[in-house]
Amino acid sequence: MIRKLLYIMITFLVVSCANKVAPTGGMVDTEPPKVLSITPPDKSILFSSDKVEFEFDEFIELKEPDKQIFISPPLDAKPKYTVLKKKLIIEFTKPLKPNLTYTINFGGALRDIHEGNAIEGFKYIFSTGEYIDSLKITGTVVRADNTRPEKNTIALLYPASYSDSLIFNSIPEYYCLVDESGNFTLENLRNDEYLLVCINDKNNNYNAELPEEWVGYNDAPVIVKDQLNYKIRLFPQYPVKSVVVNAKKIGHGAVRVSFKGDGNKGNLGIVGGRVIYKKWSAFADTVDIYSDVLTDSIAVVYQVENKADTLWAYKADSKNKTVNSSGMLQIENVKRDGLDSLRLAFNYPVKFTSGGAERNQRSKLMLTPILYADSEFGKEFLFKRPDSTCLLEIIPGDFENPIGISNDTLIKEIAVLGERGSGIIELNIIPEREQNIIIQLLDKNEEIVTSFKINSPNKLEISEIAPGEYNLRAVADKNKNGKWDTGNYYERIQPERVYYYPEKITVRASWSIQLDWKLNNIENGN
Repeated sequence: MIRKLLYIMITFLVVSCANKVAPTGGMVDTEPPKVLSITPPDKSILFSSDKVEFEFDEFIELKEPDKQIFISPPLDAKPKYTVLKKKLIIEFTKPLKPNLTYTINFGGALRDIHEGNAIEGFKYIFSTGEYIDSLKITGTVVRADNTRPEKNTIALLYPASYSDSLIFNSIPEYYCLVDESGNFTLENLRNDEYLLVCINDKNNNYNAELPEEWVGYNDAPVIVKDQLNYKIRLFPQYPVKSVVVNAKKIGHGAVRVSFKGDGNKGNLGIVGGRVIYKKWSAFADTVDIYSDVLTDSIAVVYQVENKADTLWAYKADSKNKTVNSSGMLQIENVKRDGLDSLRLAFNYPVKFTSGGAERNQRSKLMLTPILYADSEFGKEFLFKRPDSTCLLEIIPGDFENPIGISNDTLIKEIAVLGERGSGIIELNIIPEREQNIIIQLLDKNEEIVTSFKINSPNKLEISEIAPGEYNLRAVADKNKNGKWDTGNYYERIQPERVYYYPEKITVRASWSIQLDWKLNNIENGN
């Protein structure tokens, strides 16, 4: 009996040990660290210490302090950050400026070490003078071409006495990060006048020096005590003198040249040959050059004033194959151009050959080339939109490209949707006064479907629109050149203004939409 009881007890112990469950660890920590003390205290005046110590209620880590932490006004040298368990020490490596209010904005840099919970909106403010400056400036920053916010944008204040050239070579007096909605607040400012500039600062050096770094500015110096809400539009800023960056071969006799700035400010040439056709990008920072030089390497000469640079473009490697001769004369696309025209684009510049008028008669479509300067070659051709869907047939030998290659048979379907397969927008434009406006219909990818120029109250009927979602954009074409133009900071030229119809437009087949769009004095921003 005793032996049997002992056996039962041993069995129970073994089973109990085998079924042990690991502890759950409790609730997951979702709270960020809390500040217990700061030395010297927040909002100290007559600040003279060379460091600040922050103590928290749990172990912390500092994530990307150079990107996340903003100190305004900027320091003359980067501070030293040290994390010791629950403590953060910031040491100033150079003396602070006198009689200034400093703000340290930590962004999302301070986190607990286990769960990564960040302290949001944490700031430390102190003054090397006798009081804390409390004035502020607020504003909104958007891209000038599409009215949307841009990431990595900062708002900066410089002394009003600074010249334009100093702004891109000097540290600002105050600055702050622009949020995802395009809003900014410059706080703890002295009562003074400043130049307000915004930069899409991709390399964190407070300067708009890269081609992709856009800039915007307020026309007049801002007076802090006025407490206005400023609206700034970013645009590509060209340097005073354009600089050629590189040249890359993109096909037989074809080179793509890139610039820092507006390449149109200089003259381009080809060594040992001639330029047959040029195709510039929207901001003139790249250009595709087609020439009669057919060697594996092509030398491009770019001259600005008395300085000339020569760049060599070499045959592309196997990872980036160029178009071979059999593909050098193809139809690239057919797009709508205005109400009654279509735009036919080839992948290389071409010219009419013996086909000429006979070809037009055969295809029943009169093609009008859009040429470069006095060149006989063109890459795009306009023709009247047909009344119904048809085939555009280009028979062999109708066209020839700059290196003497003629086309094979080219067939392209010209799709005309008709009333049943498309929708109509009846647009009533109501400008406040006579002004030059470009109206553009944009697809969901912001590509221009069609555009119209107007200069007075106008009724537009945009027909044969494929079903889908669209935007309407208006450009204040101040210089009457038929396109949106960027600004120039050095010449104090703001970019042309752009406005969007306030709602997306859904087009349905066999539907007609009537819209009224009141455009006031859009050239001047009203």
